[in-house]
Amino acid sequence: MLPDAKGGWVAKAYADKEKVISNNNNRIFKIAGKLILADDKGIFEYDNRRDKFIRSAYLEKIFGNTLVNYLQEDRYGNIWFTQGKRIGVADKSSGFARKTYFRELEDQFTYNFEHINVVDSNNVFIAAEKGFFISTSPLTTIKERCRLCLLEV
Repeated sequence: MLPDAKGGWVAKAYADKEKVISNNNNRIFKIAGKLILADDKGIFEYDNRRDKFIRSAYLEKIFGNTLVNYLQEDRYGNIWFTQGKRIGVADKSSGFARKTYFRELEDQFTYNFEHINVVDSNNVFIAAEKGFFISTSPLTTIKERCRLCLLEV
């Protein structure tokens, strides 16, 4: 779906002339107002002007060439992500993205059905296999003291 001149939306089939779309693991996100494609070949952002996906220098600087399964930007500009069975956040409060992984959550969240809901910096809900986790620590201290609770559904 692309915006049209009248402020509506138009569905358009994407012609992958650059061969960036993978046979598997294609995931689409919206980060920093840009359409992002993450797949086995890397992380790309859609360039409206050129009508193609180009490598995202910004996101590859944060994540490298590692497969990213899930990206979710919160209202503070932090990027919550999963890579394989690991979950973390690229905290941008210091002006640059500092990645922090939550070791306590490795193999605990719902792989391939990831969902992270950031209500505010003190309330982050992370879907798990059986219930969900709640992080109640501010992002600025999340590495030092991360309080998590597993709730059964």
